[in-house]
Amino acid sequence: MNKNFTPPSKEPTGTVEKTLSIEPDRHFEVALQSGNCLDFNDECNFVKFARGLAFFQNHQNQKKEITLAIIPINNINYILNKEN
Repeated sequence: MNKNFTPPSKEPTGTVEKTLSIEPDRHFEVALQSGNCLDFNDECNFVKFARGLAFFQNHQNQKKEITLAIIPINNINYILNKEN
């Protein structure tokens, strides 16, 4: 990951259309239409979809959610579910 990267701080507003969560020993990666792949340092374990955006997050517990990236859905080629 780029050392100058600052994670976004916005949370989804409005209705969440769909969510993806995963077992503790797995994580999500996203392949973009541009050909790039983001692995989020194997920390992404939750994805929310709302208003045409995908919010890639790390849920450490019920009270702590960290947003790792917000990506427009039309920029996503596919989302991978991988083992740690």
